[in-house]
Amino acid sequence: MNHNDRLTRLRYALDIKDTDMVKIFELGGASFTKEEVRQLLKKKDPETYGIECTNEAFERFLNGLIRSQRGTKPDAGEPVLELNNGNVNNLMLKKIKIALSLTTDEMLDIFQQAGVKV
Repeated sequence: MNHNDRLTRLRYALDIKDTDMVKIFELGGASFTKEEVRQLLKKKDPETYGIECTNEAFERFLNGLIRSQRGTKPDAGEPVLELNNGNVNNLMLKKIKIALSLTTDEMLDIFQQAGVKV
């Protein structure tokens, strides 16, 4: 699974519209047009998307998701980008947990309902 797949699944799981995707990217510090967002989400063929979602773009989307759901702290600086191929799943879960204001127990319940044993 690549970042485009993750982005697509998050979009549909959270029911995010294209215009809201653009705003979320902007809140995270990335500039994408509505058409570019569609290219990030649209497969050209079974293996490739119109635009590849990089580590930086995906993490900026996650940071923007947090800001869109929780707001921005007045004295908060720009978040450090720490996403790499080795920590993508952990960092994604951490940032989704923060954005959706979930507790650890709630996350475990969600995993259990999905049939995932942690």
